[in-house]
Amino acid sequence: MQKYSIMIAILLLIPTTAIASVAINTSNAFEGAALITPQSGSNSPEGTNEFYLIDNSGAPINTWTLDLAGGQFAELQPDKTILYRLNAKAQPVDLFDDIPASIMHLNWEGETLWEYKNKFFHHDFDMTPEGNVLAILWEPVSETNKSTLGISQEFWSDKIVEIDYDTQNIIWQWSLQDHLNLQKVNVTRGQKELSHVNSLEYIPASNSFNGAASAIFSSRTLSDIFILNLETNEIDWQWGSGELDGPHDPSLLDNGNVLIFDNGESRGWSRAVEVDPNTNQIVWEYRASDLAADRISGAQRLPNGNTLITEGTEGRLVEVTESKEIAWEYVYSGSNGRVDIFKAAKYNLQEQNEAVEKTSSIVLPMIFILAASALSGIFAFLITKKRTIH
Repeated sequence: MQKYSIMIAILLLIPTTAIASVAINTSNAFEGAALITPQSGSNSPEGTNEFYLIDNSGAPINTWTLDLAGGQFAELQPDKTILYRLNAKAQPVDLFDDIPASIMHLNWEGETLWEYKNKFFHHDFDMTPEGNVLAILWEPVSETNKSTLGISQEFWSDKIVEIDYDTQNIIWQWSLQDHLNLQKVNVTRGQKELSHVNSLEYIPASNSFNGAASAIFSSRTLSDIFILNLETNEIDWQWGSGELDGPHDPSLLDNGNVLIFDNGESRGWSRAVEVDPNTNQIVWEYRASDLAADRISGAQRLPNGNTLITEGTEGRLVEVTESKEIAWEYVYSGSNGRVDIFKAAKYNLQEQNEAVEKTSSIVLPMIFILAASALSGIFAFLITKKRTIH
């Protein structure tokens, strides 16, 4: 029998001006931990300095409180550390102030392990298996490409970069403007951006789509989803224009399909869609009369087959089953109404704990081996020296 927890307000050690509540919690919900990053609140109009990991009842598992404001999006890593976006601008016309955007790497306790600052960074990032960081950066459209587009005004595009974790140098970059058929792009009056890439995710080489290390990202202005082959630097898949409307948060699923939040920016309603990239056919979608977010937002396929949807402009998370029944719903609101959430995700903490323990089981013995080796070397040196003295 399904058990419902209807509108139970859970105060998550957050400012009293904000209330988070679990509206629906059924036995069909995935038993994971949801990471919530409010984009606006009492600390800053562009983000708060707190974010939360909660269980299905809304009870806090961990709360990160930082001595700064402007936080916008947090992502939990397999080792239970956090990548955090800070002070990134939503539009390139807002770039020129004194506050650069940051990507922060935090531990479970909220201590800063690493920070990268670049005023051109925006929207999203992901960490590679090597420990480097992929990120989206704005760049000006070249004069040659502006000529092809038939424009003369300042115009911006996006590039994907790889940031070396140790040196913070950009060791690889790829410009989207150089891989588009610009003759088919229509620039509208007042438009400032070519692509407005708003989401980025690394795809491992073991994936079922192309078997190559890749990246998947979405363009809001082009209404296209791209899979970029990182081994060939070529676009292996591009789809969406004419079917999608200002999409966000694509991800490649284990079955080789792509899950997307289709905002419906101009049509007035949103949906989550699953697309077969081999046929470009939509094989599953979720629509509801109360689902409408013209910007931000996301969709995540969960291990039990459910789909977690972030209705970002409403501060709402809804988890639906494959048969489109609501299994879990969460709403975050403030004293002035809704609070934006860029996108959210649920995590299997048991798997992450096991991953951390596995890493520890490898690292600690190595430390002991190295320490023992060093000590044996010291003892051998001392014995040799003693014999030499006698």
